[in-house]
Amino acid sequence: MKLGKIGIRDLERMMKRHGAVMLKSNRIGSDFSFMNLKGISMVFKIEPMVYYPFLSSQENAKLSLAFPMNDFLTSGTFPQVAMIDMEKPMDVGKEYWDYVDSLFTLFEGKGIKIASGHTGNYENIRSGVVGSIALIGYRKPVFSYLRIRERDAFYLIGSIGLETRYFYEKRKYGKSTISEETLSVEKYVLPLLRVKGVHYIHDLSEGGLIRGLREVSLLTGKGFRVQYSGVKHLLSGLRYGSRVERVSSSSSGSILVSVGFREKKSFEDFVTKKGWPFTEIPAGGRGVTLDGKVAVEYDIFPDVMGLDSNK
Repeated sequence: MKLGKIGIRDLERMMKRHGAVMLKSNRIGSDFSFMNLKGISMVFKIEPMVYYPFLSSQENAKLSLAFPMNDFLTSGTFPQVAMIDMEKPMDVGKEYWDYVDSLFTLFEGKGIKIASGHTGNYENIRSGVVGSIALIGYRKPVFSYLRIRERDAFYLIGSIGLETRYFYEKRKYGKSTISEETLSVEKYVLPLLRVKGVHYIHDLSEGGLIRGLREVSLLTGKGFRVQYSGVKHLLSGLRYGSRVERVSSSSSGSILVSVGFREKKSFEDFVTKKGWPFTEIPAGGRGVTLDGKVAVEYDIFPDVMGLDSNK
């Protein structure tokens, strides 16, 4: 069975059919869920723990925490508690326990307490999954879709295809020019807490820019008109496939940001001073188009991805 991210329309239909049990914050385009119950605010996120045989125990641990943290941090808050479900691969020995030790050390370094856990055998290792992490924080979100305004401008910050390039190089060469820290959005989100006018942040991962924009389009009703010429300078050395495939390439470590119309200039000045790669994504029309044509995100598998300098 071919694995891939669930189609947005299929996901939307499922959520509508079962809307009665859906928390209102469980909206497509919102990376985290949040609620306020009797005066207590909560932000939470759950994500698979990844484990790949071509990565070291420490590298797997960093990615296992980075991916759920990426979504959680788009709230502008930090988690205090983690719950974990662990599955030990049958054919992995000491390196698995090194992985778990590394993961717990990362939790300790970030001040996140592990509240509970579970163990099991679900044979997910063939999919690169050895359990799941749930993160919980007791704060009201700083950034959320509820703050988006009609005249907000949207920006892409970071490079397209970082995750795709990372996995390709790790599989083929055993090392990568991209670090695990590069795939984290923490370096962007925390400084943005000090920037006036930032309303919403969306983590880009599978499906890259096109998937991310389609999710935001469903969330806000806005359309986006992407021109390849306007984003190609942000491609992380990708030259495989069509333009839409490149722009759809997995891009953990990059974010979409909405900014108030009046704060555009000060925001651009801040990002430029930081030296962050960025571009504004023009809004308009319905859905998402790339060079005037309706864009549908693709799954690009790193084992067939060709990489070169930006072209």
